[in-house]
Amino acid sequence: MTRMLPLLAVVLVALVTACTSTPPANRLPELRFDHLPPIRLDVSSIDIVQAYKPPMTEPNVEHLLPVSPARAAENWARDRLRAEGSRGVARFTVLDASVTRQPLQTKSGVTGFFTTEPSERYEATLDVALDVIDPAGRRLAQVEARANRVRAIREDASLNDRQRMQFELVESLMADLNAELERQAQRHLAPYRVGSGG
Repeated sequence: MTRMLPLLAVVLVALVTACTSTPPANRLPELRFDHLPPIRLDVSSIDIVQAYKPPMTEPNVEHLLPVSPARAAENWARDRLRAEGSRGVARFTVLDASVTRQPLQTKSGVTGFFTTEPSERYEATLDVALDVIDPAGRRLAQVEARANRVRAIREDASLNDRQRMQFELVESLMADLNAELERQAQRHLAPYRVGSGG
């Protein structure tokens, strides 16, 4: 029996290590939009303005996400907007890019022990404006688009599950925003577009 003790110790250490080791982190892609047709504008440059300043405190958590809505919106502007004119500027402004997290009440006692429930609610909002401005600084046209998404996460979610949910929240938010910006640009920016623009 004494000969078996070292072997048992090794097995126990291996089991404890296996139980406490953290799973590998998610390798989540950057949200990009360069696979979509460009929106070609009759301006000489594109300006991207980040007007939203994250509070960096609860309940706001956008700064903790794998990809923040603000960064995703900037990527959209870089990937989709093209300056193909000789005068004026198109200014893309991120007005709101917030994500808030709210705890949800869960059951306690025996019922709670045998029940897995959503424990947190995330709400993401993205509000942007796209202005066409002439060389004198006058606004010739403006479109504004807003998107809002809500997701809840279960109390037993792992860190990887949580990050994947946060990524998908921003991904779906950007899909809504992209569709709205396309509609608004087609409706209100037609005189300032070059070609079909997608």
